[in-house]
Amino acid sequence: MELWYFGNIVKKAKEANKVVNRTSGSSYFVSASNAGSVSVISASETVATTKDIAFASRSKVIIDFSCKIAVTGGVANLTAKTYVDGTALTYQPVLYCAGANTYVLSYHDIKGGIASGTKTIAVKLQTDANGGTIAISQAVMTVQVYIDATPGLYDPQGFTLTVIDDDEIDAAWANPSGAYFSEVELYRDTLSKNERWKRKCININSMNH
Repeated sequence: MELWYFGNIVKKAKEANKVVNRTSGSSYFVSASNAGSVSVISASETVATTKDIAFASRSKVIIDFSCKIAVTGGVANLTAKTYVDGTALTYQPVLYCAGANTYVLSYHDIKGGIASGTKTIAVKLQTDANGGTIAISQAVMTVQVYIDATPGLYDPQGFTLTVIDDDEIDAAWANPSGAYFSEVELYRDTLSKNERWKRKCININSMNH
């Protein structure tokens, strides 16, 4: 077997390794509100509401937040920031407050790819000028949790190909340890015949062809 032929087989096999994900599960809701009065100021971000959620597996969340704030002192821009495990999400809505009055800020956001474990989801508020006050239970956050069925592809570890003879190549690898691991699929073009060759390997660590 020519060296370039073996090299192409190795390249094809390494590039096309694929771990297929299959998972299922139902969604559920959690909610939180402010247990005490919240004073929103311009000097720093203030936590309006927060919730610790224990994710059993990789998840996606839809976050709905609404608050009623009494702005005092004049014109202000109220900014909301959603944090997931300490990291602010990109969407940060701003509510223009024309003066001293009561205003309602509502929005929703989505975050996927949250790893399993306990994570803190929080909404923080800040004004650019005059402050305001949110009364007890007037800042409400609802989080809908879904199983995230698209964790991506993970490569098997230690993948090797060994030429035995002109008719046999042995492949060996270590299966990924991810919770969504289902199977490894190997693909190869036969080069000379331009045919597609495929072998599914479910929960095994080696094969030959």
